[in-house]
Amino acid sequence: MSSSDDNLPQPDPDPDSSPGPTQPQPEPQIPLTIHHLSFNQDNTCFSAATDRGFLVFNTDPYRSLFRRYFDCGLSLLSMLFRFEIFALVGSSSSPSPAAATTNTKALLWDDHASRCIGELSFRSPIRSIRLRRDTIIVTLLHKIYVYNFSDLKLLHQLETTSNPKGLCEVSQVSGHMVLACPGLQKGTVRVENYGSKRCKFINAHSSNITCLALTHDGRVLATASSKGTLVRVFNALDGTLIQEVNHYFLLQ
Repeated sequence: MSSSDDNLPQPDPDPDSSPGPTQPQPEPQIPLTIHHLSFNQDNTCFSAATDRGFLVFNTDPYRSLFRRYFDCGLSLLSMLFRFEIFALVGSSSSPSPAAATTNTKALLWDDHASRCIGELSFRSPIRSIRLRRDTIIVTLLHKIYVYNFSDLKLLHQLETTSNPKGLCEVSQVSGHMVLACPGLQKGTVRVENYGSKRCKFINAHSSNITCLALTHDGRVLATASSKGTLVRVFNALDGTLIQEVNHYFLLQ
């Protein structure tokens, strides 16, 4: 792990002076490259981060809602429900002169005001970002940082095994948050219950975790490993195995 990850990232004291997207640009005349797709918290919308900004679509019925073009590319994007708040992470392949550092910053974008309202800076690339109404969760290669949404105050930090995919899921119902992420050992999942202030380590697989999902209420966890043979479903609160499904069954 890079020693730079040990320095606690802090919010930019003056978001209006931060580099990054300013005003949306005219629609480009060249095809867009999509770098990342994600659903919002209740799956009513999904958004696409591109090399020229982002697109937002309604899921049911499917239709394009709006698009924003910037003079720099995005590698990650997270949308807060159907609100006009987005977390944007730049792309290292962006044509922007600051391309080498843009994927180490998370910008909070107020689409209604068309401006950045906050920034979190790190010394290594951001692997994923999750939003709740009250919390922002940023995942790096070996660490996860949890921030208060209203003032960007650092609430908690967790260490993980190498996590290049940025695996991290959080509950979305109102109340105390449940967070699931890789543990420090291969094949383990760490579940943080912020209501009970308890941490549970689940020995989910014998090989590295490659996928995990958490129900909106944070009670049920599903995992898969690099072997790709089994999907295991656990009670996230006590770690008991609920069900085990072979991938051959899923393909039938």
